[in-house]
Amino acid sequence: MLDSTESDGPAEIVMDYILSYTLRSVNNNDTPIFAKYARSILFKLLEINDFGQIVS
Repeated sequence: MLDSTESDGPAEIVMDYILSYTLRSVNNNDTPIFAKYARSILFKLLEINDFGQIVS
């Protein structure tokens, strides 16, 4: 995923992959600890807390 700014090269591809994998792991029941951290990251990105309230 590239934008109009200069690319970070391979590092940008790796970061995109890691973030994508983390967000897809939110509902992963095989590794509940990782799913908990992934859920925390997702809520932080969406600026909501675990109870569905918007963080101001």
